[in-house]
Amino acid sequence: PGSDSLPIFFKILRLLKVSDTELCDCFWTKIVNKIFSLREADLKYRIPKYFYLYMNFNNNLGGTYRHVEFEKIVMEYCIEEMRTGSCFIPKDFAKFASFVIAYSDQYDSIPNFIIEKLIIQQEQLDIYDCKILSRGMEILHGFRTKNGKTSKVLDDQVEILQYVINNCTK
Repeated sequence: PGSDSLPIFFKILRLLKVSDTELCDCFWTKIVNKIFSLREADLKYRIPKYFYLYMNFNNNLGGTYRHVEFEKIVMEYCIEEMRTGSCFIPKDFAKFASFVIAYSDQYDSIPNFIIEKLIIQQEQLDIYDCKILSRGMEILHGFRTKNGKTSKVLDDQVEILQYVINNCTK
Protein backbone atom coordinates (compact mmCIF):
# COMPACT_ATOMS: atom_id res chain seq x y z
CA PRO A 1 0.00 0.00 0.00
CA GLY A 2 0.98 3.64 -0.45
CA SER A 3 1.62 5.67 2.69
CA ASP A 4 -1.75 7.43 2.39
CA SER A 5 -3.60 4.10 2.56
CA LEU A 6 -1.65 2.67 5.54
CA PRO A 7 -4.45 3.32 8.08
CA ILE A 8 -6.97 1.50 5.88
CA PHE A 9 -4.57 -1.38 5.29
CA PHE A 10 -3.98 -1.63 9.05
CA LYS A 11 -7.72 -1.91 9.69
CA ILE A 12 -8.02 -4.63 7.05
CA LEU A 13 -5.17 -6.62 8.60
CA ARG A 14 -6.74 -6.32 12.05
CA LEU A 15 -10.29 -7.12 11.01
CA LEU A 16 -9.30 -10.13 8.93
CA LYS A 17 -6.91 -11.31 11.66
CA VAL A 18 -4.25 -11.88 9.04
CA SER A 19 -1.54 -14.30 10.10
CA ASP A 20 0.57 -14.08 6.94
CA THR A 21 3.86 -12.80 8.33
CA GLU A 22 5.14 -11.72 4.90
CA LEU A 23 2.13 -9.45 4.48
CA CYS A 24 2.59 -8.12 8.01
CA ASP A 25 6.30 -7.54 7.36
CA CYS A 26 5.39 -5.60 4.22
CA PHE A 27 3.05 -3.37 6.21
CA TRP A 28 5.52 -2.64 9.02
CA THR A 29 8.35 -2.06 6.54
CA LYS A 30 6.13 0.58 4.92
CA ILE A 31 5.63 2.14 8.36
CA VAL A 32 9.42 2.16 8.90
CA ASN A 33 9.84 3.90 5.55
CA LYS A 34 7.15 6.39 6.54
CA ILE A 35 9.00 7.13 9.78
CA PHE A 36 12.19 7.82 7.86
CA SER A 37 10.31 10.20 5.56
CA LEU A 38 8.82 12.27 8.39
CA ARG A 39 10.13 15.68 9.29
CA GLU A 40 11.83 15.87 12.69
CA ALA A 41 9.02 18.05 14.04
CA ASP A 42 6.40 15.39 13.18
CA LEU A 43 8.18 12.43 14.76
CA LYS A 44 7.12 13.13 18.35
CA TYR A 45 3.45 13.07 17.35
CA ARG A 46 3.45 10.30 14.75
CA ILE A 47 5.69 7.68 16.34
CA PRO A 48 3.39 7.17 19.36
CA LYS A 49 0.51 6.50 16.97
CA TYR A 50 2.55 3.92 15.12
CA PHE A 51 3.83 2.14 18.20
CA TYR A 52 0.35 2.11 19.73
CA LEU A 53 -0.87 0.33 16.59
CA TYR A 54 2.08 -2.05 16.76
CA MET A 55 1.53 -2.91 20.42
CA ASN A 56 -2.09 -3.81 19.68
CA PHE A 57 -1.36 -5.42 16.31
CA ASN A 58 0.96 -7.88 18.02
CA ASN A 59 -1.97 -9.00 20.13
CA ASN A 60 -3.81 -9.96 16.93
CA LEU A 61 -1.27 -12.68 16.14
CA GLY A 62 -1.22 -14.29 19.54
CA GLY A 63 1.85 -12.35 20.62
CA THR A 64 4.10 -14.16 18.17
CA TYR A 65 4.61 -11.53 15.47
CA ARG A 66 7.55 -9.15 15.67
CA HIS A 67 9.06 -6.72 13.22
CA VAL A 68 12.56 -6.33 14.62
CA GLU A 69 13.51 -3.32 12.48
CA PHE A 70 10.41 -1.40 13.58
CA GLU A 71 11.04 -2.26 17.23
CA LYS A 72 14.70 -1.24 17.03
CA ILE A 73 14.03 2.11 15.35
CA VAL A 74 11.16 3.03 17.65
CA MET A 75 13.00 1.82 20.77
CA GLU A 76 16.01 4.00 19.95
CA TYR A 77 13.79 6.99 19.21
CA CYS A 78 11.76 6.55 22.42
CA ILE A 79 14.81 6.21 24.64
CA GLU A 80 16.49 9.23 23.06
CA GLU A 81 13.32 11.31 23.31
CA MET A 82 12.79 10.34 26.95
CA ARG A 83 16.38 11.23 27.83
CA THR A 84 16.58 14.54 25.99
CA GLY A 85 12.97 15.66 25.55
CA SER A 86 12.52 18.91 27.42
CA CYS A 87 9.25 19.59 29.27
CA PHE A 88 8.12 16.00 28.73
CA ILE A 89 4.79 15.70 30.51
CA PRO A 90 4.08 12.50 32.49
CA LYS A 91 1.32 11.39 30.08
CA ASP A 92 3.75 11.46 27.14
CA PHE A 93 6.49 9.84 29.17
CA ALA A 94 4.15 6.97 30.10
CA LYS A 95 3.31 6.36 26.42
CA PHE A 96 6.96 6.18 25.38
CA ALA A 97 7.91 4.15 28.46
CA SER A 98 5.18 1.63 27.70
CA PHE A 99 6.76 0.74 24.36
CA VAL A 100 10.25 0.47 25.86
CA ILE A 101 8.94 -1.71 28.69
CA ALA A 102 7.04 -3.95 26.26
CA TYR A 103 10.00 -4.75 24.06
CA SER A 104 12.70 -4.82 26.76
CA ASP A 105 12.78 -8.61 26.57
CA GLN A 106 15.64 -8.26 24.10
CA TYR A 107 17.71 -6.71 26.89
CA ASP A 108 18.43 -7.68 30.46
CA SER A 109 16.68 -4.65 31.87
CA ILE A 110 14.65 -1.52 31.30
CA PRO A 111 16.83 1.61 31.32
CA ASN A 112 17.01 2.75 34.96
CA PHE A 113 16.16 6.36 34.19
CA ILE A 114 12.71 5.22 33.03
CA ILE A 115 11.99 3.42 36.30
CA GLU A 116 13.30 6.38 38.31
CA LYS A 117 11.23 8.92 36.37
CA LEU A 118 8.05 6.84 36.68
CA ILE A 119 8.59 6.63 40.45
CA ILE A 120 8.93 10.42 40.57
CA GLN A 121 5.90 10.96 38.32
CA GLN A 122 3.61 8.37 39.90
CA GLU A 123 1.37 10.93 41.60
CA GLN A 124 0.93 12.74 38.27
CA LEU A 125 -0.14 9.64 36.33
CA ASP A 126 -3.84 8.95 35.82
CA ILE A 127 -5.70 5.69 35.29
CA TYR A 128 -5.26 5.90 31.51
CA ASP A 129 -1.47 6.21 31.93
CA CYS A 130 -1.57 3.13 34.17
CA LYS A 131 -3.52 1.25 31.50
CA ILE A 132 -0.89 2.11 28.90
CA LEU A 133 1.96 1.08 31.20
CA SER A 134 0.12 -2.12 32.08
CA ARG A 135 -0.16 -2.97 28.38
CA GLY A 136 3.60 -2.61 28.04
CA MET A 137 4.12 -4.90 31.02
CA GLU A 138 1.62 -7.41 29.63
CA ILE A 139 3.53 -7.64 26.34
CA LEU A 140 6.86 -7.94 28.17
CA HIS A 141 5.48 -10.73 30.34
CA GLY A 142 4.15 -12.59 27.31
CA PHE A 143 7.52 -12.51 25.54
CA ARG A 144 9.43 -13.51 28.66
CA THR A 145 7.07 -16.41 29.29
CA LYS A 146 7.35 -17.66 25.71
CA ASN A 147 11.12 -17.29 25.59
CA GLY A 148 11.72 -18.64 29.08
CA LYS A 149 14.17 -15.78 29.51
CA THR A 150 14.68 -14.53 33.05
CA SER A 151 16.65 -11.69 34.53
CA LYS A 152 16.80 -10.82 38.22
CA VAL A 153 17.24 -7.12 37.37
CA LEU A 154 14.22 -7.12 35.07
CA ASP A 155 12.16 -9.06 37.64
CA ASP A 156 12.97 -6.38 40.24
CA GLN A 157 12.11 -3.60 37.80
CA VAL A 158 8.76 -5.20 36.97
CA GLU A 159 7.99 -5.43 40.67
CA ILE A 160 8.76 -1.71 41.09
CA LEU A 161 6.55 -0.87 38.11
CA GLN A 162 3.71 -2.93 39.58
CA TYR A 163 4.09 -0.95 42.81
CA VAL A 164 4.00 2.36 40.90
CA ILE A 165 0.90 1.36 38.96
CA ASN A 166 -0.83 0.10 42.10
CA ASN A 167 -0.12 3.42 43.83
CA CYS A 168 -1.54 5.35 40.87
CA THR A 169 -4.78 3.42 40.87
CA LYS A 170 -5.60 3.89 44.57
